[in-house]
Amino acid sequence: MSAPIQPIPAPTPTDWGATAAWIVLAVAIISPLLTTVFNSLFDLHKSKIEYERGLKQRIYEGYMIAVGQRLAADPSTTDAVDILMAAHNKLLIYATPTMIPNMMKVVALAAKSKADNTESILHIVEKIALEMAGKNFTREQK
Repeated sequence: MSAPIQPIPAPTPTDWGATAAWIVLAVAIISPLLTTVFNSLFDLHKSKIEYERGLKQRIYEGYMIAVGQRLAADPSTTDAVDILMAAHNKLLIYATPTMIPNMMKVVALAAKSKADNTESILHIVEKIALEMAGKNFTREQK
């Protein structure tokens, strides 16, 4: 003889304690994972900004060194002007629109090879340095 057929048990009310435990478990696993991902993204962004800032600082310093070399160089040589032009072209990438006319004046005065241009060049370079030291050091990127 076969076993008697068992009736299907009636549904029991949901055990909310077990459901809450599963929810807490899921949050406990997911929360540290999300925290790690967001912290890693923030660190990546921060290191990128620091790298760009260091790069801009090195280019700016190279420009100032090139201006100094041009002012100290023999007016009849063009080597210092070539170095200044190379530094000028690198700095143009990061220059704000208000800096560009001043930078062009420096190059024009440096190319004239006159010793009396030194005071004018230093005055213009001072304007460039003040702007680069201020909040306009980087171009707004859209």
